[in-house]
Amino acid sequence: MKLSVPHINKNDINSINKVLKSEWISGLTKPHSGLIQSDNIDINKNILVWRNKIGYVPQNIYLLDDTIQNADRVIKIRQGKIYED
Repeated sequence: MKLSVPHINKNDINSINKVLKSEWISGLTKPHSGLIQSDNIDINKNILVWRNKIGYVPQNIYLLDDTIQNADRVIKIRQGKIYED
């Protein structure tokens, strides 16, 4: 992927927060100026089509090795809403 930001030097581009770059690329936020393009097309012109083409996996993920019902019970126990038997 090529990131080009006019009027900003290469060192500044490298220091832009990774989270901000991922938000721009995913279309969650827009840069204050300029465009995010794919194949010379502004991704924000049809953001739903763009989002169907990409995927995002965060660095820190939580996978549940249980049922949703049991997970809900654990959350309620931790919140003090129910007590364990």
